[in-house]
Amino acid sequence: MSSKITQEKYDLVKIERLKHYLESAAEKGRPKFYEVFVDNLKAVDKTSDPEAFDEYLVYMGEDTRLVKVLIYTSTESCPRNDKFLFTVTSSEKEREEKRRGELSGIEVEEKIHAVVQQEREKMNTELLRKELQETKEDLEEAESYIEELEKKLVEARNTKAVQKESLGEVVSLALESIVRRNTHLLSGIPMIGQGLAGVVEQDNKRLEETALHSPEAIKERNVTFTKLSPEESASSKSKPPSVSTEDQQTLAYFNSLRQTFTESELLQVLDIIALLSEDKDNIASVVDLLQREDDSEESDAAAFTPSQQGANF
Repeated sequence: MSSKITQEKYDLVKIERLKHYLESAAEKGRPKFYEVFVDNLKAVDKTSDPEAFDEYLVYMGEDTRLVKVLIYTSTESCPRNDKFLFTVTSSEKEREEKRRGELSGIEVEEKIHAVVQQEREKMNTELLRKELQETKEDLEEAESYIEELEKKLVEARNTKAVQKESLGEVVSLALESIVRRNTHLLSGIPMIGQGLAGVVEQDNKRLEETALHSPEAIKERNVTFTKLSPEESASSKSKPPSVSTEDQQTLAYFNSLRQTFTESELLQVLDIIALLSEDKDNIASVVDLLQREDDSEESDAAAFTPSQQGANF
């Protein structure tokens, strides 16, 4: 019977350890009996001489598969022993097993790499899909905002065009009314004044003739007329056409603008008036800005006093 069984792969280092154990026991005066088997053949009979241990090597061959060493724990006749089993494999078989192990490891690594790569691609796909969805939503929101801005821009342009057209019509009608009622004032304008006055007078006559032949004019001609006295007739002929105070002020205002600004500057001033008429809330801001510039110029002029000029020079 055996007390312990040890199974290992055949290794000369491990075999030499057993031999060294037997030699040490013999040197100490407590020799151990042992036996060595090669496969099913007893290569070393039971003995306590450590020198006989290597005799099993004579029976080792390429087809050897097992080396068994029995070390008895007490006397020679005692059946109790420790059994050491060493499995022998050929070099070719070892290489094949090693190659299979390496291939198996490579296959495992390849499978792991494939799984990791698959999961990584899946994560990247999900991330790209999410980014694409967010980009699509941002694009839709931007397009909606652009459409809203375009609508507001069109509305603002239409509003400005209507307001500017209305203002132009009002100014044109006012000037036309004043000019038609005061053609004698056009003659004072150099170069073109007299010709323009003649054209306006002819157009006024045309309008008067049209008005005279209207049903309302014919009806009014049926009223009674009284003859003027010579004094009244002379007074009416010598008296120049009257101009209302409002018309005089308007003409004076436009004449002052024409004298103050050049033609391009006058057009810019009229544009400013048109813009302020569109948004009257800006009037206070423009006035405040102009006042600040005036105050700044006055403060700069006050700071540069004659005494300082003399000190500088």
